[in-house]
Amino acid sequence: MAAAPPPIALDDLDREELLQLLKERLSFGLRPADLWGARWAVLSRRALDARERELEAFTDYVAACAPIEISSLSSTFVDQFAVREAKRVEQQRLDRAAKRIEAARDRAWAALQASYGRTAA
Repeated sequence: MAAAPPPIALDDLDREELLQLLKERLSFGLRPADLWGARWAVLSRRALDARERELEAFTDYVAACAPIEISSLSSTFVDQFAVREAKRVEQQRLDRAAKRIEAARDRAWAALQASYGRTAA
């Protein structure tokens, strides 16, 4: 027996998900699979965007980790270290946000499969 999908209603969708739903399906007989499909499509785009932002932050962090010139070991060193630390913290924050969005996308995919009577294998 297939697992029942989590309940979902039009009120559960945000603006972007509703627009996605309208773009895909313009009928009045909406099934849970249609709603979960719209949510999954939007979350997939958001996950890609989040990973792109995280990659940009990681690139900035790596660039900030360039070797420091020995001649500038005064207050510049402290400033450069602070910049590195700030970029590292930002990259980690974006990584956690991307992981949350990816987890939500995966849950939406499992619900979409369940709404069609399939189980995520």
